[in-house]
Amino acid sequence: MVTYPMGRPTANSKKYRYSGSKKRYVRKTANTRSKPSRFAVSKKRYSVAREVSKQLQNYGENKFQGFAGGCLPPQAKPLGSQPITYQFLNSSNALSLALPEYTPMNLFYFPQGDQNDQRTGDYMYLRQSYLKLEIQMLPVDTDSTAPTLNATTDFRFMVVKANRKNNPYGKFPDPGGKLFLNTQNDAFGYDDTSASVFQSMNQPINKRDFLVYCDKKFTLSPPSSVLFDGQEMVSVQNSRYPIKKRFNIKLPCWKKTHFDNDTNVPTNIDSQWFIICQAVPSAYCDAHETAPNLNWVMSAYGTTSARDS
Repeated sequence: MVTYPMGRPTANSKKYRYSGSKKRYVRKTANTRSKPSRFAVSKKRYSVAREVSKQLQNYGENKFQGFAGGCLPPQAKPLGSQPITYQFLNSSNALSLALPEYTPMNLFYFPQGDQNDQRTGDYMYLRQSYLKLEIQMLPVDTDSTAPTLNATTDFRFMVVKANRKNNPYGKFPDPGGKLFLNTQNDAFGYDDTSASVFQSMNQPINKRDFLVYCDKKFTLSPPSSVLFDGQEMVSVQNSRYPIKKRFNIKLPCWKKTHFDNDTNVPTNIDSQWFIICQAVPSAYCDAHETAPNLNWVMSAYGTTSARDS
């Protein structure tokens, strides 16, 4: 906010407003809150539709679609030999042909019917999806080649979506080849065999092709370790780093959507969010760290709420 440059604005001025706490007129700032990636619609129509949906919440029928995945094991890096492991989830229908590494959550799958996860017609008002995720470290099974007992693990958790400003609907960039930007501003992804671990964990996300909903980094430590004889368990949790990390994420829609009766997913909104979690041993430069770190799991639960019209 800035003060008015010349004179005192009139009371009817649309560019300034009076701030009681500052005792002066300040310039109005535009609403910079990011909107979900979808077709451009009238701002007034969006506001009216959302308000009507709120007023009808006591009369319309609410429908819900969910996903439950507990203790999902990680997978190794799709290409290359770096000691990185991944979790791949996508919020909508399966992408087995284009991106087989992703597990579909089917949070926007509403077939026709009269059940609480089905729709009666071709249209529904989608509100938003709620995701609850937990990353949990497992005990470390040490041996003579990996004697470290309290090795911590670094994580990078990301939720991204195709940027429809630069990508037409129905097509989306491959995160395996375009998720990050290197130091020359060129795109690369987790399929790149030449990118270092440091680049994958620290380079910015490619915002030309993706909208970023979440990008967090954190470190976890294992709860215990099995000693060399395979018998004795010892507690090795690092006092500074926890053994679990939890997330609550919202995927906003707030739009009346049309459904295709063949695929049973929305046709006028992009319902594909990509959830990517990558993990690497904190001491990844150690020569011993050549195998993937598999001593962690992720549990994911999600629910999409909609109103049947």
